[in-house]
Amino acid sequence: MSALRPVVCKTALPLNAIILALKTALSKTWTEQRRALLFDVLDEGRTLGLQETPDREELARLVAKAEGYLGMGLAEAARRPVWQAEMAAYRVGLQAVSADFSFTLPDMEALDVLRGYTLFWVQNSYTQWLQDEMVEALNEYFAEGRTRIELAARLERFLTLKEPRMQGYFDLLADHNATRIAEIGHVTGYERAGVEYAEIVAVLDERTSPICRHLHGRLIPMSALSDQKGRLLDAARRLDMKAAKAAQPMLSGASEAAVLLEPKTSKIVAQGIGMPPYHFRCRTTTVAHFEPADTWQKASHWAIDGEVPRREIPRLLAYVRNAHWGTHLRTWERLRGGDGHQHPTAFVHFKTHGEREMGFRSLEEYNQGLVSLVRRAGRDAYLAIQKKEHPYPVLVFRDDRTQETAIINLKGQQFATFFKGNDDKFERLRKKHNIFLKLEEARGVMKWIRFMPI
Repeated sequence: MSALRPVVCKTALPLNAIILALKTALSKTWTEQRRALLFDVLDEGRTLGLQETPDREELARLVAKAEGYLGMGLAEAARRPVWQAEMAAYRVGLQAVSADFSFTLPDMEALDVLRGYTLFWVQNSYTQWLQDEMVEALNEYFAEGRTRIELAARLERFLTLKEPRMQGYFDLLADHNATRIAEIGHVTGYERAGVEYAEIVAVLDERTSPICRHLHGRLIPMSALSDQKGRLLDAARRLDMKAAKAAQPMLSGASEAAVLLEPKTSKIVAQGIGMPPYHFRCRTTTVAHFEPADTWQKASHWAIDGEVPRREIPRLLAYVRNAHWGTHLRTWERLRGGDGHQHPTAFVHFKTHGEREMGFRSLEEYNQGLVSLVRRAGRDAYLAIQKKEHPYPVLVFRDDRTQETAIINLKGQQFATFFKGNDDKFERLRKKHNIFLKLEEARGVMKWIRFMPI
């Protein structure tokens, strides 16, 4: 026997095209099976007499025919298009990680398992959505003593009326399964490439769900994703629907609320949340994450993940010791007591806040006050991001006793402002940020910080 050779894949279609092709195939297959059922019923009716009334035995046979054509028959007819679509979706996931890849035996085994799982849901669609209503409708016509031709017409009208429901079900099934399988392909690609973390990437627009917006930008350890993939494939292999749902829960209602209330990625992952899709019609995906070189980029991920590693807090705070005012000019606005002309940034902030609000007599005193706030014991520190779409992190230092607040832009290590504001003003500042993470272990004295004036 020759050794198994990897299947080298060519360029794949975009995932949306794959989903559309699968939707079309399932819709076409359903229509063909529905027509085949009606032709069979009419053929039998012609043999037995279309104007005669069927008996109970014949009615039971009709129900069995419907289950055969629209259940197992539908699944068998859909086998090839499901296989083609799922292989293409898996390929999309792999290719997103590396353009140079091949299908291996484990890939083919996983795809075979996933195909069986999908076809189970195709076959089960009749039992889940049609069977009870169909039996009820047919029994009603039987009780009324209708003829075989009238019964066939009733069956046709019934299936026509139910077609939008079935088409909606198959659309959802195609979308959900292709998206899930593409993500399983992603995870497989990450495993082969030695990726340690995957980053969740949502499509951020007016259609973005709250849960996807909440998860956007978070880093998921590959160990968690590999474990989730394994549990999902195992459940699919056993056709254990309960275990499959537990392996990848669709978030809604209470389960969604529980995740939305949790700021820490580690605790979200502990709830079994890993790879998308997170809900039906989910557009979120993952990308490979590589540790950035810049501290401010690391800080962005820490903020989004809702926690800064304990060992990193001293390094983050040390990063700001070279903070300075920016070199650009800023307009000293007349509405803020200014002359309407441009001046160095530090001067404008001193005149606007330091002199008028805080009583400092000189720019030097203002700068010393800023450094004092950052260095002193008893002040709080926060890591904040205003918009997740543009994650530029800042460190906010606040002393509730003096009501002094300083903001430092981590990108560029620049002071943004230093002002005095009451609790209401600080709360408004907090609400302007998508993320406002208190660094509990950052309280203390930073004696080593220095100020570098322009």
